[in-house]
Amino acid sequence: MALEDIKKEVEAESRGNKFKPSYKNYNFANIPGTIEDLIGDGCERRLPEDVLEGIDIEGINNVALVFVDAFGFTQWERYGQDLDFFNNIIQEGKVTLLTTIFPSETAAAVTTINTGLTPQEHGVYSWRLFLEELDTTVRTLPFTSLQKEELDTDVSVLYNGETVFDRLDSAGVDSTSIMPGPIVGSDYNSYMMEKSDVKGFQNAFDMALKLRESIEDAQGQNYFHCYTDQVDTALHEYGLDTEEHISQLEAVSQALQKQLVDKISRSAAEETLILIIADHGQADVDPGNITDLLSYETVEKNLKTDQKGEIILPTGGPRTMFIHIKQGKETEVKNLLDKELDAKVMKTEEAIEKNLFGINKVEKRSRLGDIIVIPDKEEKMIWYDHEKHKGYDDYEGHHGGMSKEEMLIPFAAAKLSDLK
Repeated sequence: MALEDIKKEVEAESRGNKFKPSYKNYNFANIPGTIEDLIGDGCERRLPEDVLEGIDIEGINNVALVFVDAFGFTQWERYGQDLDFFNNIIQEGKVTLLTTIFPSETAAAVTTINTGLTPQEHGVYSWRLFLEELDTTVRTLPFTSLQKEELDTDVSVLYNGETVFDRLDSAGVDSTSIMPGPIVGSDYNSYMMEKSDVKGFQNAFDMALKLRESIEDAQGQNYFHCYTDQVDTALHEYGLDTEEHISQLEAVSQALQKQLVDKISRSAAEETLILIIADHGQADVDPGNITDLLSYETVEKNLKTDQKGEIILPTGGPRTMFIHIKQGKETEVKNLLDKELDAKVMKTEEAIEKNLFGINKVEKRSRLGDIIVIPDKEEKMIWYDHEKHKGYDDYEGHHGGMSKEEMLIPFAAAKLSDLK
């Protein structure tokens, strides 16, 4: 399907300024299966074949995935043609518009890319989740308490199942993961990437260097998984379209062009398909106008409590919030929030029925709470102010919601030799 046709289809399925994930076709959750179909034992859950239309995939032994956190499709349209590497792939490869998963959050997305499952199948829905198994709220990817203390339990409590790396290993495909140095060796990454060789990098040029060297040293079939969070970090701190944001896009583009494309051997490039993806975009948010959900007495007095008798604070994030409400009080709280908030307020079952979280069986249903709040306006954040827990009054950009900026992402593909 042509890019403009996909845009029209996505727009037609949107509800005002909210864009629903299309899990059955052009969606982030179908990227892992596409990779497994190229170099593994095959997978029925994959992107439509036209995402690789016009690309010669005969003789491909390597798939290099470059995952640029927060580089949404609207940014790609604004800046891609002005940045050497991204313009190169626009001219010589194929760029397709995808919807991402919901919530449009990194914790949900990286678990999807690592497992091939939608959020409701893997259960890692957000950065903050209340785990009944531990009777506490955790920060999922760092795998700590809200107070950033280490947890005295195994990280498999988050997700205990097969990964993409496991399946590729069984198919005889070697995997290499190239990650920012500070997150190499984290409990989460160590568990997910047990069947992958993991390398840390210091900056975008170091990432591209390690990717090039890994490809040139490889034998047989290989999957290279690169992840960089530098664009996401700049967006959170400075916001969209700032010099700080654009400079990080420039750094990634220059690194991939100069250190990977320009220097890789012709023979290695001929065997390599490169994919550029993002997990979400970001919305420009207003840190001076955050609604405190706990300022509503009806909400605070009706929050569920854990086994210690302490209230379960809202989880998720300020662009999509999960609220755990006492049994029988859900309608009262929803009615209040419908009246007071400029937001889509749903009982969780409604969101599940709408397939917002994915397909098939809902795993870890309790982690989703009882009411979901999604701000209507792109700049709006709804959170809470409670004791020492972190707020968002220093964020200029954020994600997790359903706006166009957050939900639309690029899938760019090219044979690496075509970029030389």
